[in-house]
Amino acid sequence: MRVWSKMALALAAGAWIVPASPCFSQDKTPAPAPKAEKPADDAKKPVGEKAEQADVRPKSPSIELRLVIGGLGSGGCDVEVKPGNAACRFKSQTRHVASDGKLTLVFRDVEVRSVDRNCTFAITMRESGQEPKTVHRGFRMVAPSADGPRAGAQSFTCFMSSPSKVAGLEREGRTIR
Repeated sequence: MRVWSKMALALAAGAWIVPASPCFSQDKTPAPAPKAEKPADDAKKPVGEKAEQADVRPKSPSIELRLVIGGLGSGGCDVEVKPGNAACRFKSQTRHVASDGKLTLVFRDVEVRSVDRNCTFAITMRESGQEPKTVHRGFRMVAPSADGPRAGAQSFTCFMSSPSKVAGLEREGRTIR
């Protein structure tokens, strides 16, 4: 019986203290308004050309895309690279690829708006005498550190076949084994 009476006493005390605790913690005096202070860092800021160099930091990460296209003819092809979905944003670029099939593109200020940090590229190849061929490639960005975005560019290599090579493989009447 004694155990039950102690438990009832504890429950009764807890039932009174919990609802009454907000009443005891309220302060009737209004909080003072925050004062606007001018930062004292103005004297420490560099002036002129040094100021521009000190504040130059990339806002968003950059990506270096290396394209390797196999089977190009002597004329090469034109390549247009633009965002592949709405989750990433960057400025599209159009370049001509020589017959060796190697091209390096650097995309600055890449904005990735998805949680999974995937950036998708829509790569359209235009070769003379062939229909344009669009290939989608994805790249997972490295998570930004607590210091901010990384200074160096993240890079990846994309291997593709030229539209003329693909068209030769898809001829009617040809059996691929």
